[in-house]
Amino acid sequence: MSALHIVPVMKGNNMDGAMIDIGSNSVRLLYRMQEKTVRFARITRLADNMQNGVLCAASARRTLSAAARFAAWARKNRLPYGAYATSAVRDAKNKEAFAKAAARLLKTELRVLSGEEEAAAAFAGAAANMQEALCVLDIGGRSTETAFGKSSLVNNSFSLPIGAVNTTQRGLMPDSMAEEAECAFKPYASMLPLDTPVLAVAGTVTTLAALEKRLHVYEPALVDGFLLTDTLVQAWITRLAALPEADRDSLPGMQKGRGKVIVAGCCILLGWMRAFHTAQVFVRTTDGLDAMLDAMLKNKIILDEKSQ
Repeated sequence: MSALHIVPVMKGNNMDGAMIDIGSNSVRLLYRMQEKTVRFARITRLADNMQNGVLCAASARRTLSAAARFAAWARKNRLPYGAYATSAVRDAKNKEAFAKAAARLLKTELRVLSGEEEAAAAFAGAAANMQEALCVLDIGGRSTETAFGKSSLVNNSFSLPIGAVNTTQRGLMPDSMAEEAECAFKPYASMLPLDTPVLAVAGTVTTLAALEKRLHVYEPALVDGFLLTDTLVQAWITRLAALPEADRDSLPGMQKGRGKVIVAGCCILLGWMRAFHTAQVFVRTTDGLDAMLDAMLKNKIILDEKSQ
């Protein structure tokens, strides 16, 4: 399959709201207001310098600071909002302390997703309005989720503690990173039916698409549905690995700060593609963040009066 029909996600009336994603590499905000959808992201690298499974205080402070600013913006604009966290927090020994600090600063409860929940959210966000059987790949900062399903319903999924941040920290050469990822994913290869389209989400793949298109200003519409081949991924690994981090960050299409982890993310992607014998994946700009916002709005979860 060399083409994928992307169906726009249709939103109903009175669906204004915001959702904050506290990830292992970045903090993201998605909001919908007056039929406009806007995304923001700040790279804070929460998973940096974790020692013995404990979140680093400095990483936690800068992450919570970014998330608190997003929450304050949502309150100022009187938007209902929620917040959730993924791998770095769920695996941390001090996750309860982090969640309490987040609730105090964000003025809303922080939901910590399990790996299965993260995979299901990624699938729901990427596969919205698609009826065919699909696979969704979500390469994060500290974990990678893979989900299989149809019509936005997950039939099977798995999560592995392999991400762009923790792989970068190991200091391996690109070939070794790709080989280790391939070995880790191989036991799951039989889960992917032949000729099933693969949708890939999150910063690694959206950045690769933006790099290939040389986007000076990131435009989701120009990235969504972009076809990434294994040959293209390998070419970018070779090019990016040869550049200093500062030079990577200056490339058209590269989000500032992502240059540090982009090579590892690409190697994880290539290893996954090799393990699953997949020569191509389609980039999607809608992901678990979209699904979490939709879930909150459909359940009519609103701000407590005390957090106004």
